[in-house]
Amino acid sequence: MPRRRLSVKWYESYGISHSFFLHYNIGGIIVKIKMKGIYKSFGADNVLTNVDFSVSEGETVALLGESGAGKSTLMSILGGAESADKGEITIDGAPLRFRSPADAIKAGIFAVYHDLDPVSDLKVYEYIFLGREISTYGILRNRSMKTETACVLGKIAPEIDPGALLSGLSKVDRRIVGICRAFLSGASVIILDEAMKSLAEEPVQRILKMFLSMGCNGTAVVFVSNNFVSNNMKDPLNICSRFVIMRDGTVAGEYAREHVNADMIRRRLRSDSGISYSKGSRFVSRYCVLKVSSSDCSFYVNRGEVLGITGSGLSELFMPAAGVGKPLSGKIYLHGKAIRVKDPASAIKLGIAFAPRDRRKNGIFPDMNTM
Repeated sequence: MPRRRLSVKWYESYGISHSFFLHYNIGGIIVKIKMKGIYKSFGADNVLTNVDFSVSEGETVALLGESGAGKSTLMSILGGAESADKGEITIDGAPLRFRSPADAIKAGIFAVYHDLDPVSDLKVYEYIFLGREISTYGILRNRSMKTETACVLGKIAPEIDPGALLSGLSKVDRRIVGICRAFLSGASVIILDEAMKSLAEEPVQRILKMFLSMGCNGTAVVFVSNNFVSNNMKDPLNICSRFVIMRDGTVAGEYAREHVNADMIRRRLRSDSGISYSKGSRFVSRYCVLKVSSSDCSFYVNRGEVLGITGSGLSELFMPAAGVGKPLSGKIYLHGKAIRVKDPASAIKLGIAFAPRDRRKNGIFPDMNTM
């Protein structure tokens, strides 16, 4: 596999020692990754259909699409977390098949996901170097690992203590630690799957600055987002060289930076599913699917309508309609009939599904299979 020496300039400018990279023998950059004819389904649900995707040395790519477009599944396959049903991945022309994230990391591909679930009982520096510990004759060099971690955190989030336990950090700070782990991974390709979502403007700017430095020295970055131009992710619009838009499990378009703007991306992201996004349609009883009426809060949603609600107390508002938590003081109407949802099983029979905010904690049974 052809390799090229990596310049030391970007990490020297951030205080990361040259000895760290010599320890890991980091000096090679993948020239090009190609994913061709990728298919993936979960049961009867076809998630990806004949998808082609590529990323080259030093390139910064935005992979965009609405929720359910298939972009995260595609990157999970590239990151080794999922396997494709059909298709191939080649690196510098050589076909590879990843059976685990460890295989992808060995190939130089490191993914940071939005729903990061780190080992909470480790310290920050221990997690960042997990599986890649610096040691001499089998003895861990904790001071070196802590120093390298402090150098990166000092440029992004100096308030995070490298010796703190992950369990004591907020969800946002744990996400920053995950990104710092990617910086120190020595990867040739870094995938950020909504990893900067909910971060404040200041750390986002610092992270992007580091990625710019890395890109100039051959490291490729893939930004994955479904809300690319309406929050703090708007900044990659200025640094991405290429934009790939997915829709319904296929690539709907691919554009160079000079041919895109924010409005154009918004238009391309919209699906043609026929769903109307209403800004306040008039209540019509025969079209109303769900209506909640109480002294504290009332709302309704019509057939084919997507209703957005913001503010505090959202879980308390919607959980009773899904049979979870205490019942509302008011009434719930489904297709015009008053209902009382006793438990989640009753809600499912009525056709009401609920996706909790913390899906990893409250939305799955991690010790059970899918059968």
